[in-house]
Amino acid sequence: MVEYGLLLVLVVVVIILIVRVMEFVVEELFSDYADNAPAAPPSLAGFTPIPTFTYTPTFDPASTSTHTPTPSNTPTPSNTPTATITPTATLIPTATITPTVTPDCPYGPQGVPGLVLLEDFNCFGPGVAFHEEDDGGPGSVIYRSDVGVEGPDIDETAGDRSIIQTSSGEWLRYNIVIAENGLYEFIIRAASSNNTGRYSIWIDEHDVSRTRSVPNTGGNLNWQSYSISNIGLPAGLHVLELYISGGGASYNDIEVREWTPTATPTLSP
Repeated sequence: MVEYGLLLVLVVVVIILIVRVMEFVVEELFSDYADNAPAAPPSLAGFTPIPTFTYTPTFDPASTSTHTPTPSNTPTPSNTPTATITPTATLIPTATITPTVTPDCPYGPQGVPGLVLLEDFNCFGPGVAFHEEDDGGPGSVIYRSDVGVEGPDIDETAGDRSIIQTSSGEWLRYNIVIAENGLYEFIIRAASSNNTGRYSIWIDEHDVSRTRSVPNTGGNLNWQSYSISNIGLPAGLHVLELYISGGGASYNDIEVREWTPTATPTLSP
């Protein structure tokens, strides 16, 4: 037993010696590494890292309301057209001439709206019902025996009568009866083989058309229609006059219609 005890003591002594030797070796290794380790860059010497900031949301327990988004208004489209009517035209003043109507004159008065036949000018001859230049034309013999060769030149083609061979300064008068106050459109049928024809339409000595031209239509009986609108007329008996300021054109009839202004669409503001 003594031998075993001595042996155990010897083993412990050997282990202690080995541990001491190992501590010395490890210490020498770390010391060499520290001596030979590279130095830190100058820019990093004394560098203190920036502390990391962690955001912690705060909550106000006194606030219990919730935010409800307010709906945005959708603008109403403003592209709905609104009709704009042209203002009503002013009616022509009261006549300064008195229409003469007698029972023995079969040519008028002619009703409006309707067709004013130009061969049915008033009775009572030159200076009252018409003025005709002495141009050597046929006159009115073919249809108006009451005025004969002194009358305006009338042509009759297939029963359709018209005033032809007009000269500057000529005029014709017609008695018309307007049914009611309102706006009217005058549509005159004219023809010409040149560009010299000029005319105007008068109501009770008021020029309602201004001077108009008749272009070359390709022949003296090749009719074209020309419109004059927005003429305000009062109801009753009136005198219509066709005045010729430039000769060379022919005239067939004048249609008078009620006229309605065209609606002009405008965008709502």
